[in-house]
Amino acid sequence: MTSGPPPGWYPDPSGGPGWRWWDGADWSDRTQEVGPPLSAPHQPRKRRWWTLRWWQWAVAIALVMLVAGGASLLTTSSSNSPSSPAAGSASTTTVPPVGNGYLATGDGFVDFIQWNDDDGTISGTAQSVTTTGTAPNLSTSSDTLTVSGTLNGPNISLSFDGGPQTFGTISGGSFTLDFPQPDGTLAPITFNQAPAAQYNSAVTTLKQDVAQANQTAANAQALQQEEQKIDNDAATVNADINNLPGAEASASQDVQAIPTALHSAASDLATTKAEEQTTAGQSGYQQCDDAYSTSDDAYAVSDDSYSVGDDASGVQNDVNGIRQDIQGLQSDFAALQADESNLPGYEPAGAPTQATVSQAIATANSAISSAVATTNGYIDTVNADVTAAYQYAAEAYQAGNCGSAPSASSPEQHIS
Repeated sequence: MTSGPPPGWYPDPSGGPGWRWWDGADWSDRTQEVGPPLSAPHQPRKRRWWTLRWWQWAVAIALVMLVAGGASLLTTSSSNSPSSPAAGSASTTTVPPVGNGYLATGDGFVDFIQWNDDDGTISGTAQSVTTTGTAPNLSTSSDTLTVSGTLNGPNISLSFDGGPQTFGTISGGSFTLDFPQPDGTLAPITFNQAPAAQYNSAVTTLKQDVAQANQTAANAQALQQEEQKIDNDAATVNADINNLPGAEASASQDVQAIPTALHSAASDLATTKAEEQTTAGQSGYQQCDDAYSTSDDAYAVSDDSYSVGDDASGVQNDVNGIRQDIQGLQSDFAALQADESNLPGYEPAGAPTQATVSQAIATANSAISSAVATTNGYIDTVNADVTAAYQYAAEAYQAGNCGSAPSASSPEQHIS
């Protein structure tokens, strides 16, 4: 008995076509051209671990490619990185802008157009950065516009955000468009082929120009304000100097008004003296009546002294005003000097000098001294007249034995 596989259909062991039956001991004469018939008994197969179906091979190959691609990506990323940061540190990568377009720059604007050309039909976008306002308050604003148009040979037409078309010609990597202006004219703007990085650089330059213009204008304004402040200071000091003579004249007028009351006091004093002399020649009741009249005349001299005192008070007010004007002049001139020190080299026309200010102050102080001295002299005179008048009254009372004579009023005080 020959050993072999379990009973069942097997390929012809002689290598011929078809299948033969194995009965467990020997090959029988039963044969057929194709595989085992449906009635053939179950034939277990030996498990072959190295045999894979087609989809299993596909999955395996895909996994291998995925792993290999990931490893390659990691390797490429690592080799292209400008530096290999230490573990735990942050890593930033600046990605440059991509793509080319057409760039136009000018006074206060930067425009960049990028498009796709589909057999003469253009579609794309435009980046526009423009300045608004006036220095020192200039600023920039940016807009993204849709671009559509046509390209027919050298002729190009473009529309921005669906607006009116603009026309031009393109040649040698550049084209010029005529843009309508508010006044009805057309302004040509030329676009040159440029990378996106050049657009970014142009925007940076525009913003730097805006910042510089704002700073220049701010500096100019600050300079103008400093100059204007100095001009105002100079005008104020000149006004202070010009006001002093008027105050000095007012004081002089008030001083000149005092002699009128002083003359009245002298006249009343003379009357008092004459009345006292008359009293000395009388007797009895008449003598006392004349003594009373003498005291009335003394009262009149006192009234005159009050008038002198009132006029002196006016002079005192004038003197105080002149002193305040001097202080104001000194303060304003100090402010002028301080502001001039902040802007050396600038001096407005007609600006007062230290010599001019010193001369004006000296003249004012001289007017004060004269007014005070003259007024106090008048006060001394009228006080003396009052003393004399009441002395005459006292003598008249004494001559007629008329009782106690009235006392003199308090003397007028000096001004300062």
